[in-house]
Amino acid sequence: MNVPRIVLNGTSHALLNCDYSLAQSESGLVVRWFLNSNPVPVYQWIPNTVPRGLGVLKGRVEPGAGAVGTPTAHRALLIRTPTTELSGDWKCLVSSFANEDFMTKRMVVFGTYIFFTKILAIPRCLKKNLRNVSGVLCHVPNAVYI
Repeated sequence: MNVPRIVLNGTSHALLNCDYSLAQSESGLVVRWFLNSNPVPVYQWIPNTVPRGLGVLKGRVEPGAGAVGTPTAHRALLIRTPTTELSGDWKCLVSSFANEDFMTKRMVVFGTYIFFTKILAIPRCLKKNLRNVSGVLCHVPNAVYI
């Protein structure tokens, strides 16, 4: 599974790829993507149907990001203009009548203004002196650590 760790808010796109393989005998394939442990998928593809972006991805997924005409045709999500509400844990769930598997990865979509504001706002710092070594330890509340 390939998910970008960091994406700048409002860039042209973000590509999330759910890499899987199927045995020739497997049938009943369903590919679903979930965001932040929500039980409702934000994307679903069943062979011989049109892939669907749902919820926060409705109207934001570019069709045909995978290898068209194959059992993995729509495994990838090409999300147009990602924004901060798409930050979080992305889970790809692939199921068939015989098997089911998933993988989860985190993606952070950040805005430069918010990002730099939080870095520059250092409300609590402690000066440390240990054996002739001086340093400053700072804590930034509500910061996203990557």
